[in-house]
Amino acid sequence: MAVKTLGTELGYNGFLKIRVDRIELPNGLTFNYDYVDKIVAVLVLPILDDEIVMIKQYRHAVKREVYDLPGGGVHEGETFEDAGRRELMEEAGYTAGHMHRLGTFHRVPGCMDSVVHVFAATELTPGIAQPESSEIITPVCIPFAEFERMIETDPMEATAPLAYFLAQRKGLIQG
Repeated sequence: MAVKTLGTELGYNGFLKIRVDRIELPNGLTFNYDYVDKIVAVLVLPILDDEIVMIKQYRHAVKREVYDLPGGGVHEGETFEDAGRRELMEEAGYTAGHMHRLGTFHRVPGCMDSVVHVFAATELTPGIAQPESSEIITPVCIPFAEFERMIETDPMEATAPLAYFLAQRKGLIQG
């Protein structure tokens, strides 16, 4: 399918960059398409014995705390694994003996040009979380069975259950 981009402009340039493209569909229809410009991120599923180390984080877009996994943007010159290790320490307060790559996914491809690289972290050693000053985060250890129940009942970031089941499939989670 040949969708043509007739023009593009940066509609907003803050923490997120909002791009506005003028596009033409194969049927000739033209319209403006707004989306969040390129974001490269990591997400880490920390496995501690028979628990997942999650974070409860205030997310202003939904005006409440949500369960999530440690993760964030990749800094220039940083490998995906190094970014995952950094985010694990900053947000959850752990270092990992091993990082296991689980996959790469598009997040919300209908409105974001965002790719997330997902890892499982094992052989965890506790430390002290050092979240960014703008983050309201509480690390929480959730037993596997409780995590599986939460998938059905508690809103959480959508990639968390996917990471859990991929880690389970690779034998990193027993049960």
